[in-house]
Amino acid sequence: MSDLIEMLAAVDHETVTDDVANAIFSLAERLAKYKLEAKLQLVSPEVAAKWLTHQLKSLDYETFGVIYLNSQHRVIAIDDSLMTGTIDGAMIYPRRIVKACLEKGAAAIAVFHNHPSGVCIPSDADKRITTRISAALELIDVRLLDHYILGAGEFYSFSEQGIL
Repeated sequence: MSDLIEMLAAVDHETVTDDVANAIFSLAERLAKYKLEAKLQLVSPEVAAKWLTHQLKSLDYETFGVIYLNSQHRVIAIDDSLMTGTIDGAMIYPRRIVKACLEKGAAAIAVFHNHPSGVCIPSDADKRITTRISAALELIDVRLLDHYILGAGEFYSFSEQGIL
């Protein structure tokens, strides 16, 4: 790791093109996601929300994702764009979530989506889909641990609010 830091420090920053810089940032994000998926244990909404907020902060459309967890609540995988939508909504299909849980062998999940408006208050539709997802997961013995809504550096946790 220190070799990489030394190499980056030695780069003439005047000659680095935007394409090279973007490739470096993309690689760093993929590495961070891999390390997170390999080691993260979902211990608090704050841990998940901090990472998710960073991942979704630049989006101007809604996206819906899933954190797949094993029985010890360690991350198996993160799908940060299972379903995408428009500026104010995304179509969410519980059967796609159920299918992915079975494929990944998840024992539990947390779902999340962003509100590009920055307002993290759940809509009635957010509450209804959370109930539908939870009911669908019960059929396959997978627990829905939380539903995070992210926006403007803040987050809303359904479990912290006693909704789950």
